Amino acid sequence: MAFTSQFARITDLTDPAAGRRRNALLAAEAATPGITDWLATTLAQLDSAYTREPDVGVPRCGTRVSPLVVPPDGLRWTLALPGTPRRGITAGRHGSMTVRYGPDLPTTLLVRPDGYLAATGVPSDPE
Repeated sequence: MAFTSQFARITDLTDPAAGRRRNALLAAEAATPGITDWLATTLAQLDSAYTREPDVGVPRCGTRVSPLVVPPDGLRWTLALPGTPRRGITAGRHGSMTVRYGPDLPTTLLVRPDGYLAATGVPSDPE
């Protein structure tokens, strides 16, 4: 949030010379590969996480789950199951939860409506 606040302050400069310096700096930075993606991610706070656990190659509670891995369904919780649909558990809405399948998921994931991982290894029954 501090970064977003600082960035907002530099967009509202009233001194013409300071504005020219800002514009020159932003133009130079825009030429740096990856900077616009980094800036968009940072301003949107998509790089935030609520965990300090080390990354050991498995999903960690408190980290953001990519919507490409587990697509959201509005303001509903999502139960993401590894593999493909199994008999008895179909993809789609089940009560107040949405069930999705991901062929590359290492374990069952429970994803909050804001896209953050709430739990791993939970039961696969949406009830």
